[in-house]
Amino acid sequence: MTSLLQICFVVDDLHTAMADFGTCFGAGPWFLGPEPTDDPNGTVHRGVPTPLGARIALGYTGALMLELVEPLPGSTTVFSDRLAESGPGLHHFGFGTTNLDATLRELADRGRTPVFTSRTPRGARIVMVEDTTGHGGLEEYIELTPEGEAFYATMRAAAESRDGREPIRAEATPPHPSSPDP
Repeated sequence: MTSLLQICFVVDDLHTAMADFGTCFGAGPWFLGPEPTDDPNGTVHRGVPTPLGARIALGYTGALMLELVEPLPGSTTVFSDRLAESGPGLHHFGFGTTNLDATLRELADRGRTPVFTSRTPRGARIVMVEDTTGHGGLEEYIELTPEGEAFYATMRAAAESRDGREPIRAEATPPHPSSPDP
């Protein structure tokens, strides 16, 4: 079982994009992922272990999570590929799944192979495959774990109670879901 969880956009400048998406779509607050390192740490791009090579921000608008990704200069990743091919814009649709292994078997049965694999900062596995439907973005399958779902609930609660202060937060230290947006 999979469900649409997020829509991701690749951007030239993360901070400008967070401000723009906040204004245009009412998204936020934004939760910044950890700063990327040179360690591949389990990330594989088209069969080659590679560093993530991108800065990431997550935020909600209503019930939909938006992901903004800024590829680092000189990186060779699924994100820098898209930016080089078509410029800023839609990158992927993210689907949550409670059984990633079964989802991967189903994709393989349909001849769809991963072009990117990695893990979230909370340890959930993610896999991206090429678009075969013509909707214009890759498909990402995100393993739903208790830690991930708790983090998403925290972000949704912060979005619902936000008052415009603290529009950017470190992903490692989001407020508790029952806490109001400071």
